Amino acid sequence: MSLSTTAAGTNAAALVSVKNMDRLKMFSPGGLEKLSVLVVEDDPAIQELMVSFISNDPHVAVRAVSTGEEAIEAFREKSYDLVFMDVILPGMLGTLAARDISKLAAERGHWLYLTYVTLSPLDPDDLTLVERGVCDVITKPVLPPSLTARIATIRELESARRYALNMEMRMRSMIEQSIDGFMLFSSDDEVLEANRSAELILSAEPGQLIGRKAQEFIHGEQQKEYEGFNEESSFSVHRQAHPIQLEIYRLDGTKCLIEARFSEVHLPKEGRCLAVAFRDVTEKVEYDNAINYVASHDPLTRLPNRRLMQHRLAQTIQLAKRHNRKMALLFIDLDGFKMVNDTYGHAAGDKVLLEISHRFKGLIRDSDTVCRQGGDEFVVILAEIEGEDDAMDVAKRFSEAACKPVQDQNRLYQVGASIGIASFPDAGEDAETLMRHADMAMYHVKENGKGAVLSFSTAMHEEASRKIQLENALHEALRNKEFVLHYQPQICFKTGQLVGVEALIRWMHEGELIYPDNFIAAAEESGLIVPIGEWACSEAARQIDFWRKKYGWSPSISVNVTANGFTGRLVSHLKAVLEDYRLPENSLALELTESMLATDFDGTLSCMHALQAMGVSISLDDFGTGYSAMAQLRRYPLSALKIDKSFIGNLSDRRDAAIAETVLMIAKSLNMKTVAEGVETREQYEWLKEKGCDVWQGYLASAPKPPDQVVWMYPNEFNLRKQGGKVT
Repeated sequence: MSLSTTAAGTNAAALVSVKNMDRLKMFSPGGLEKLSVLVVEDDPAIQELMVSFISNDPHVAVRAVSTGEEAIEAFREKSYDLVFMDVILPGMLGTLAARDISKLAAERGHWLYLTYVTLSPLDPDDLTLVERGVCDVITKPVLPPSLTARIATIRELESARRYALNMEMRMRSMIEQSIDGFMLFSSDDEVLEANRSAELILSAEPGQLIGRKAQEFIHGEQQKEYEGFNEESSFSVHRQAHPIQLEIYRLDGTKCLIEARFSEVHLPKEGRCLAVAFRDVTEKVEYDNAINYVASHDPLTRLPNRRLMQHRLAQTIQLAKRHNRKMALLFIDLDGFKMVNDTYGHAAGDKVLLEISHRFKGLIRDSDTVCRQGGDEFVVILAEIEGEDDAMDVAKRFSEAACKPVQDQNRLYQVGASIGIASFPDAGEDAETLMRHADMAMYHVKENGKGAVLSFSTAMHEEASRKIQLENALHEALRNKEFVLHYQPQICFKTGQLVGVEALIRWMHEGELIYPDNFIAAAEESGLIVPIGEWACSEAARQIDFWRKKYGWSPSISVNVTANGFTGRLVSHLKAVLEDYRLPENSLALELTESMLATDFDGTLSCMHALQAMGVSISLDDFGTGYSAMAQLRRYPLSALKIDKSFIGNLSDRRDAAIAETVLMIAKSLNMKTVAEGVETREQYEWLKEKGCDVWQGYLASAPKPPDQVVWMYPNEFNLRKQGGKVT
């Protein structure tokens, strides 16, 4: 017997067995012990909703737990009458907890009504559910009527059990006061019995339903549905059917929607009969429809949301396959929306979204769908197109609609759109692939200037695959310690001695030395730049400690840090590293770029002061290529400015020479050291020395070298001789 008909069959049998008894007053639930309910749900919001609603019933004692283990422990302490068990729980699965609880109940001889709570419907005819002791299944979202129904049902079944233990009179009373209607039909479709709830649902006076025909309540197509259940040849099949919804007529002529379950019973005199358990679900269905709308539509724009979009996309793809048609997916991201939101507030942002949504809805056909994916992203499903050119034309109309200014009182908000297109079947034959490829095309637009429309191509896929492969390889490189540091000497102009080195990262991959230009961007994008930067600082500190202990030499090592890597996390990491190696003050230096000074001023300044207090010096790298102002430079605790090699390499140009000379003057005025990088010729060397530069580095002295080669340069002075343009 299925889960859906068990309760109905039991109650109907009890009703029939006492049909000739006088009606008795139903016992009050308060006359029995309180119904004990255990709610096992890990979602705090759902748990609170269930407990709150169940607690409204004074005849119910409810307890809630969050895990399967807690549920088993609670049941060991007390045997509950009703357990609502969430199937998916952290740790032990609800299915396993249900099995153990059912076993405990069986060992104690305790009758238990175990109800699964699931995200998706389960097959009530699944015998494995019965084997686990599952009596019922509720599908999320959990609604108050569902809880009411289960609590009412367990009361009915408990009374039925008591009837089986010679409590027939109370069982009859329970049926009489059940919130569900019960009716018993003869083989001639005549009403033999009906409880008070059935009379109330059908607007009948007491006893008014007896002797009436089923056809008085069920008309038209609904009558065929009923007759299908009452055919003797199919009765054994239908008695295990799912509950069905029927639109019926009350005695006063009004309509209502009921959910009914059918069971076959046999009486000594009447023979085969049909017992019907039903309830009025008119309000519940209306409530469900409202809930489903809220769950499937964006609350701001009223457009279909991601959930409904996925459903409609799957349907559209199936239709395209069935009829051998083409369809397309547009992925739209609004350009400049964040600026509007950040500058004018969320109210302005909502105004823009509402207006753009209204425009988009006006561009689609009845067969198409426009959805709000979330934030400033939209998805458009074009159900039938002739080819990719059609999708491109439609996408351009969406782009034009997005680019029109949005008027809000005295303000105009300007946004744009980056749009990616993926067509079925060329760009994919399933929803996931089409979404991924349309998104990929949209991001390709974003990376190349925004404000355009682009169709997905295999080249994009190949590029994305290369990025993924590179990111995966970087993860492996970090785990396998494939990164190494090479060091480029930094030489004092006055003494010619090596005073420090710059640490430059390299990647030794499959026997090949890979330079940072080929992987740093991918590390930035993937977030790996943070652990890579931490590794570089740790390795530099370890190298200083090694040189100091083996050669008595403690050069200052400069490590480049990116904007994403310069955080409080790095400060904490460096503090631990410095404590581990006990390095002299200013042994370790960090090189920052000018662009880092233009964002998050307070955060950057706080990190710099913390590092300075720890004895870590800070240089500004590639100075002259960014947007630093004198007033801004004065506020940062910088020890040196590095002149970018782009200026050094072109000192013959008077403008670049003027910039380099200006940097030297600025550093001197701020009492900072200057470091020239990229020095490759004697002329550049002489010019910088004449202008008063403090330190230099470049291929004129040495290319970046492994640490074992750098140490032999110390403590020799770097005497310049003209030998092939190199220093010897």
